[in-house]
Amino acid sequence: IQRFLARADDVLEDQGILYPKTGRPDTTWSNQHGQHELYWSLVGKHGIEGDQVWHELRREIDAFSGKTVVLSAEGYEYIGTRDIQRTLEYLQPHSVRVIVYLRPPLHLLKSAYTQRVKMGTYSGPFNRFVEEQTPRCNYLELVHQWRQFDDVESIEIRLFDKVRRDPGLEASFADAAGIDFEQV
Repeated sequence: IQRFLARADDVLEDQGILYPKTGRPDTTWSNQHGQHELYWSLVGKHGIEGDQVWHELRREIDAFSGKTVVLSAEGYEYIGTRDIQRTLEYLQPHSVRVIVYLRPPLHLLKSAYTQRVKMGTYSGPFNRFVEEQTPRCNYLELVHQWRQFDDVESIEIRLFDKVRRDPGLEASFADAAGIDFEQV
């Protein structure tokens, strides 16, 4: 989804949709397409602390004349209520719609394990990884954390495996975000 949005950001702007450049890491890794630095600043990861990146995002949003801003970073699945509240405060006075794709827990854990081993950030056995990462599969808690805030206009849940092939992940997200997929 992030690669799709980053490659289409000019066409999206023509549709009144901003996919901000602010927050995207300057890297060649696959994370270069999402606004991961926003999440990292909340949790003090990768040396990014404070709210500078949020102020930069605010300037980019304020300079945009369209009506919709799309942000994407997987790290939001890990944050707690306090960081969600901070995110919503940074984005005020705008309301927030959350679009979340859920995978069957075993598929999620297998994929995450494979990715971390490939990146060299995890070297333990799969069963230990599952024990450590099982809280990620508490989807009810994930959704509940966002639902409790008035600034969250809606939460849309989509099933990753159901849409992956038909209509396709990018087409599904475009539909959820109000993007004219055919034009992109």
